[in-house]
Amino acid sequence: MIATFILVDYNNAPPARISELAKSQHKVLVFLGHNQDTVSLELATALQVLGKNGEYVQAPGDGPQALDLHIAYYMGKIACDNPHACIHVVSNNPRFDPLIQHLRKTHQAAVSRSDSLDAVISAQTLVPLPLEQFLATVENWLSSPSYHGPRTLPKLHNGLKSFLPKSVTKAERQLIITALRERGHYVIEGNKLLWPKAATFPVKRPITPSRQERHEEPQAPKTGQSWDDDDIPF
Repeated sequence: MIATFILVDYNNAPPARISELAKSQHKVLVFLGHNQDTVSLELATALQVLGKNGEYVQAPGDGPQALDLHIAYYMGKIACDNPHACIHVVSNNPRFDPLIQHLRKTHQAAVSRSDSLDAVISAQTLVPLPLEQFLATVENWLSSPSYHGPRTLPKLHNGLKSFLPKSVTKAERQLIITALRERGHYVIEGNKLLWPKAATFPVKRPITPSRQERHEEPQAPKTGQSWDDDDIPF
């Protein structure tokens, strides 16, 4: 299942670092203008690394807004067809922002825009590979319709401490929390957390993945664990 769609406006944001997104859960669409018959060798090589998860999309028509409209169409279609996915638009064109706000507010879609791939890559590579499985499970858990998301960072920390195995350290939990914010799962307003994303898939507790550097047995969270800060589970 594709977890993240990255829509790249090649005219505004040449994807110099696109090969760094070579992960199975990413789908990268590079949008080209109607008259753009060639691409750089750098782009062709980078997209080839992604295999089936890298694709060119050539916009039809010659109008000045044809490419933008084509990206907007794909943005809305992907948000409707894949309600649990994150969508990143890479373009320095702020005219996408009203549509992004509409999708976030009306469809609870996790959509964002960046001027370059740098911000997207920093978010996607923030969590080391051994933690990716934990992050995916936490995303499912916090997107369950039975939760609206914890309202403060201390509650989020405590919730993850209870939910994740004991082998996950405090520093690793902080990496997961930062990645959740960077991937559009919550925003901070004042001292409160707002969760625009909702989903409807089952919740499963994570199983400790095998790590070369660790040889610990998987541990399920104990019932009735104490809470660090609030003693209030969300």
